[in-house]
Amino acid sequence: ANLDDKGTSIDVDNSGNIYVGGYATNSGTGGKDFTVIKYNNAGVQQFVYTKNGTAVNSNDVANKLVWNANRLYVTGNVTNLVSNQDIFVSRLNAMNGNVDWSQTLNGTASGADQSLDIKLYGNDLLICGGITNTGTGQDYFFSKFNSANGNVSFTKTYNGFGANDFATSLVADASNKYAVVGLVQSGSNYEYHTVYFLTNG
Repeated sequence: ANLDDKGTSIDVDNSGNIYVGGYATNSGTGGKDFTVIKYNNAGVQQFVYTKNGTAVNSNDVANKLVWNANRLYVTGNVTNLVSNQDIFVSRLNAMNGNVDWSQTLNGTASGADQSLDIKLYGNDLLICGGITNTGTGQDYFFSKFNSANGNVSFTKTYNGFGANDFATSLVADASNKYAVVGLVQSGSNYEYHTVYFLTNG
């Protein structure tokens, strides 16, 4: 619609196909739509996947994606009418963009929730970001999913000083221990806190 569009993440498969995530502003839906585009190795568009939240003029974005074995795992946020801005994660068929499964996560305060990183370790799909809970404000969150079916294994949160906290990146080691890092608000300043989780979160 020749409006505000942005790419936020990119990955490539073994055949040189390129996958781009971000948002596109479409005149038909209003606001920004969660968008994933596939191009072949000649730069020709193969498919476009969009997700539009139920809220009017919602601001939705695919913040991070990763390709593996003809599947595309993508996460970000969508804005819904009742629950406000929610965490969204989905697995797409990388051949045609069809949805295998999707999950939406909402904090207890139904506030501004967002997912900022995604990693695949074996059959474990890991995401992290910020989730807004009653009484603690926006907290770090870290979730593990079964990548085959999208079932949530666990979700953990970390509250710094009760203000705006969000995890921006995650890693896992060979023994399935996890660490996340991000920003924690302390008064008018921000600190980075690294949080370490055991195998069960």
